Amino acid sequence: MNTLPSYLFAPTGKDKFKEYLQKVDVSKNKTFILMDTNTKKQCLDKFVTDFPELQNADYIVVRNGEQFKTIESCQLIWKNLTDNYADRSDLLVNLGGGVITDMGSFAASVFKRGMQFCNVPTSLLAMIDAAIGGKTGVDFMGLKK
Repeated sequence: MNTLPSYLFAPTGKDKFKEYLQKVDVSKNKTFILMDTNTKKQCLDKFVTDFPELQNADYIVVRNGEQFKTIESCQLIWKNLTDNYADRSDLLVNLGGGVITDMGSFAASVFKRGMQFCNVPTSLLAMIDAAIGGKTGVDFMGLKK
């Protein structure tokens, strides 16, 4: 059986996420969706269909896999945000597994001394890690810290 990553909200979760998007005012502030190549292929269309508020979001796509959870990938994220004139009031939506939620949260927390972000995990491990673990970061010199 080939299972594709997906995102899952609790019964009231979609409504809560829509409320959150209104609260951060995605109609006035820029929104960026960070994802890896697999998530883009397997989740993005459904995600944007379910949340039309994100139709005008800019996409930041990084390579898939733990080996790409690096400071170099963060530099690509920061460059994309900078090239698209992001500021601290804008929103970075981290759509993906543990690599994306760890790295995206870290990248957002240090971009211009911190921009808004939210995690939309696509795996059970990412749900637990992002929600309970609360850690962010990247691997450095082959070390997972």
